[in-house]
Amino acid sequence: MFNYAQLNEKDIVIGISHLKGEVHADNMILINDFEVVIGSIYNRSTREFTPPILQPGPMETPSIEEQILAEAQYQTALLEVNTLGGNV
Repeated sequence: MFNYAQLNEKDIVIGISHLKGEVHADNMILINDFEVVIGSIYNRSTREFTPPILQPGPMETPSIEEQILAEAQYQTALLEVNTLGGNV
């Protein structure tokens, strides 16, 4: 089994292939480890992959209903703890 990282025009991994035969193509790089993941960047001069830098996505603001539900659950939990004699 041959494992390849498929690169786009910017040498970023866009796919991982597990093939029965050997492939000779500029955008297919033979890999021996499975630490190479989609989004990794390939350096042709060092023949090394750099892991992708993950950017945090935008945070969604919860709806008013979700905020009310969260507050109600929090208040209920506080009441239950106080009823059992706990300190918060």
